[in-house]
Amino acid sequence: MKKQLWLTSLSSDRSIPSAVSAKLGPYGFDVAGSLWKDDNERMGWQDSRDMLINPALAGWLVVAPPEELAKPSVRYGLSLLALSVAARRPGLPLFLISCGAAVKSADLPTPLAGAHLLTIDETALCAKIVAKTSVPAPPRQLDYRIDITGDQQVGQWFEIGPAEGTWKGVIFGTCGGEISFQAVGPASTLPKNTVLNYPMQGIQLTLGERDCTAWGVRNEVSNGTSYFAKVKGMPEALVFGSFPEDDEPELFSLRLV
Repeated sequence: MKKQLWLTSLSSDRSIPSAVSAKLGPYGFDVAGSLWKDDNERMGWQDSRDMLINPALAGWLVVAPPEELAKPSVRYGLSLLALSVAARRPGLPLFLISCGAAVKSADLPTPLAGAHLLTIDETALCAKIVAKTSVPAPPRQLDYRIDITGDQQVGQWFEIGPAEGTWKGVIFGTCGGEISFQAVGPASTLPKNTVLNYPMQGIQLTLGERDCTAWGVRNEVSNGTSYFAKVKGMPEALVFGSFPEDDEPELFSLRLV
């Protein structure tokens, strides 16, 4: 039985993904896919998520012309899709195939930094994909969990919580974008009602050279519960974690652009 791959093409040139599929066919792969929809306002990145969380899928290919990958809106949408897929299919191999110069991991948003970086014309392209899909690396162990949910009607929501244990409250900030609502409730489901303990807004944080604005609550959040934040726009980065007990918080950060 052939292994299934999903190919996301950032190029409007349909001959490029077709060529990649043709190369991989003789190696035992069945490649399906779609063109990328650069429409974050309508959460266009969600279109491929159901295919990417299919348990039968062996890997995710992103074919990327450098000029397309450089666009902030494309990087942001890919970051959200990668986070959402990782929450449901941890460890799914991601291959970022450049149509030009090799991409450096340090130049990528955090959710894409663990991708296997390839170029479309390298001789060992297919062999590397075979190797990485035959023995996938174990999922990266994190001290937090994060997911993105919502739709055009309810908006864009980030869901966070501890991977283990309990946070004695939550702080969540964005560098860019705008937080418009926060809630706490059962994990994996937007709460219909919420009771917040000591809610806070407008907390000023600094992430490197970026200024971030955070909200927070004192509700405890553990494995079965989550903190949710509705965010408008396209934040460049997130900073979040357990609500600090002192003036030097230890928070997590994710670059999304």
